[in-house]
Amino acid sequence: MAQRRKSSGELAVADESSDIAARTGAGDSLTAGVLPIGSAEPDSAAGDWDGYEGLVFGIERDRIVGWAWDAARPYEPVDVELFIGDLRVGRGSADRFDIELAKAKRGNGMHRFEVSLERLPAGSPPYVVRTVIADTEVELLPAVTLATIEDAETLQSGNEYMGKVTGIVDGLLCGWVLNWQNPHEEPILTLRDGDINILTRPTRGRMNAVINTGVTVNAYRFELPLPGNILDGRQHHLSVLAGPSGRELAGSPITFGPADVASIGQSLAAVFERQQQLDQKVALLEPGYDHAVLEKRITGNVLDRVDMLLNIHRDALERELAVLRRQVTELLQLSSESKSDVILPSNRGPAIDDEALQPAKSFTVMARSSPLISYDLESGPESATPSAGLKWSDTSPSSGVSIQGSGSIELEGVPAGPGSVILHGTGATDPFEFCGIVPAFHGRTLTGRVEIDEAGDWTLIGTTVGRAVDDVSVKGLSITYLHDQSRPSGLLNLSEIAVFHRGRVPERVDLTPPLTTVLYVGTDSSHGGWYAIEPGPRGGLCWMGAQAELMVRIRQGGVYRLRIPEIRPLVGDIMSKLQITLGGVPMKVKVSPGQGDTSVFQVGAEAQVPYDETGVLALRLSFPDECAQSPMELGLNADQRPLTIALRAVALSSIRT
Repeated sequence: MAQRRKSSGELAVADESSDIAARTGAGDSLTAGVLPIGSAEPDSAAGDWDGYEGLVFGIERDRIVGWAWDAARPYEPVDVELFIGDLRVGRGSADRFDIELAKAKRGNGMHRFEVSLERLPAGSPPYVVRTVIADTEVELLPAVTLATIEDAETLQSGNEYMGKVTGIVDGLLCGWVLNWQNPHEEPILTLRDGDINILTRPTRGRMNAVINTGVTVNAYRFELPLPGNILDGRQHHLSVLAGPSGRELAGSPITFGPADVASIGQSLAAVFERQQQLDQKVALLEPGYDHAVLEKRITGNVLDRVDMLLNIHRDALERELAVLRRQVTELLQLSSESKSDVILPSNRGPAIDDEALQPAKSFTVMARSSPLISYDLESGPESATPSAGLKWSDTSPSSGVSIQGSGSIELEGVPAGPGSVILHGTGATDPFEFCGIVPAFHGRTLTGRVEIDEAGDWTLIGTTVGRAVDDVSVKGLSITYLHDQSRPSGLLNLSEIAVFHRGRVPERVDLTPPLTTVLYVGTDSSHGGWYAIEPGPRGGLCWMGAQAELMVRIRQGGVYRLRIPEIRPLVGDIMSKLQITLGGVPMKVKVSPGQGDTSVFQVGAEAQVPYDETGVLALRLSFPDECAQSPMELGLNADQRPLTIALRAVALSSIRT
């Protein structure tokens, strides 16, 4: 139904048939509703915008959905804008494929739009949201009414992520993404094939991207590898979703397979239009015209279109071969560098000249992950000078440095600036002692994890975060005990230190999963519901949204005991609603107030989890959505992030049964 304004304010209505299937249940077919705005006379209104058609279907999930196109340019998408009053509250492109539009011969069917609200007006609801084709005065009908502020916030909530899928290159699905509410967040992306999630991973590095308004932003780029199971000869519709809200990025879904539906549909539409043109020419031919010549021309044009379809298959095949090439390359790299991210014990024999090599160490770094410099503290090197609570052990000449309290080790020859380190030692009889330890390198806090085996041997794998403190008196390693959380046992010994470029540290040291893992929540977990760590004198806190996950590498099977010695909630009342699951199994949670500080809580939890051969368990902490509020909402500061709690360290131990 096309509608035009008349000068008297009365609407003149002209019926237009359509075979698009009904979406809203209001009738047997879906008709196009277009209303030019700001016009005085019907003729002048129709003069400039006759080619535009479209309709608003309504609200689906967190977006206003409909379709729009310019009949004069049937294969070019148009942009649409959302208005509440005179305030523009959203903008998007009508460039998504819709099979019903294709059946109705609306170009190539790629004219569907899904737009969320980018902002809300200052006034109170109800809000009437009008949809207008950008750079025109054409308004699509019907308008959408938002009766409550909750309805409006639902349309706005899914829009914190912006981004775009740019295509498939060398077997990788590429694009960019940005959380405009928290530009420092490295979003977690989910690759979906239809309704099935097939891959979840963080972004990789930064890039400059141009958004719809023409503004250049520094966004995160992604390259998602396509799995081998999509090479089955079938069509796959690949979508990329960002963050816990599952925001689908622009440009997806993208079709992958030997028969690219969108491309073939466009080609068939071109064949249909060409056939119509030829039919019109035939009707105008004189009786004496040589029809054999005409038949030859028609055949030539049809063969051209068939050749186009064959090229589509060829391009799709090349995309599939790119996926295979990428997977073969990865396999070759793995075979030439077997377990290259693992530090294994050295079992080398004597040299050919019978000169004995150095004794086998507890760990030896492999070539790809070679450290910048290593310190064997068991030999008492002059390049390492411990002080204060860190002292050379007097119990055994090969025990290294005894950790008896807060102290430091000055290291000679170590590169200045941020880095990653591996510490190895013995004597971890109380696994929860590490919860109250703040390790630092060159004055920068280390985040990462501590892994402890049954014999008490321990390894810390950490990476620096934040800036160094103003007065860095120690060029090397320092350890600080938080005495309100953990007191030194005096049994810990540090035997080896390996220093790496920041981020180049191996992922693990031992193939055998540890009995206890202590996680310093930070750079390794600043995604999936976590925000970037905020360094501080207590090692820095990592804020959590409504829910977040930590992946824990630990010995499998039996009873697990969890301890979080320090949680600082944004609002203390929410702590009673904390839920924790381990490997999908709910844990029995006990929350206790901190000693002498009512703003701090301690958490203990326990659960029995079935055996899982992967060696990795997902630890999930969550609150009801209504518990996540921003400091701005609470009148604390200008921070708009939806936060719940902040914590620093989590310890999980497997209790043999």
